[in-house]
Amino acid sequence: GRSELGLCSLHRHRPGQRLGNTSTGIRGIRKHRWFGSVKWKRLALRQIDAPTRV
Repeated sequence: GRSELGLCSLHRHRPGQRLGNTSTGIRGIRKHRWFGSVKWKRLALRQIDAPTRV
């Protein structure tokens, strides 16, 4: 599914093809649909609780 696509982009064999290690850098990660729900400003300010499972 979607999560597999995001993880595959991070784990490419060639470092130059990995998400975040291309010419787009961190912008590529922030704009990737797998990370679309991340509140980046809140994350940087440490205002997001860690996900938990019950």
